[in-house]
Amino acid sequence: MEGLLVIHTEIEYVSQKKYGRRCANETKTLFDKIAAEIGRYIKREDRVYYLAEESESQDSRLIYTPIKSYFPNMTFIPNEAYRQQCLVAKELILSDKPKRVALAGVAYDACVMNMYTLLLGKENPDTGFTKLQYGEIAKAVLGWSKDEFEKIFSHKVNAQIREDLTK
Repeated sequence: MEGLLVIHTEIEYVSQKKYGRRCANETKTLFDKIAAEIGRYIKREDRVYYLAEESESQDSRLIYTPIKSYFPNMTFIPNEAYRQQCLVAKELILSDKPKRVALAGVAYDACVMNMYTLLLGKENPDTGFTKLQYGEIAKAVLGWSKDEFEKIFSHKVNAQIREDLTK
């Protein structure tokens, strides 16, 4: 079994008013490619994890419709607090034990890279996502012990960023 981690594909990113026609159209094309890849993963009975940005539930009208159509066959992870969301995603991935996890979505240099470095058991110094900050969230919000946090944080997942499916 493999995994696909889809990060922040809300409809706002295809808004021509907000991002301009060219950028919105490029993002729409990207999201359509991601939706097709989700379909392939689900058909193979692989795991798909969805990290929401603004959406509070998988029924949210904020999720790009072609991607939303694949629920309930994806694991929805709401964004109550981003570092918390990342830790919960990694915990779920570790419990499912996929051979490999591919990352797709937006934004490459921020959200995607933060999740990627966490899956590798590392900090992301470029965005300030430190082990200390993750540890504080794990203890205060998730109620994890120091040992549980260390086990989850330091575990290296076989992960790759799908360059063709990120922006």
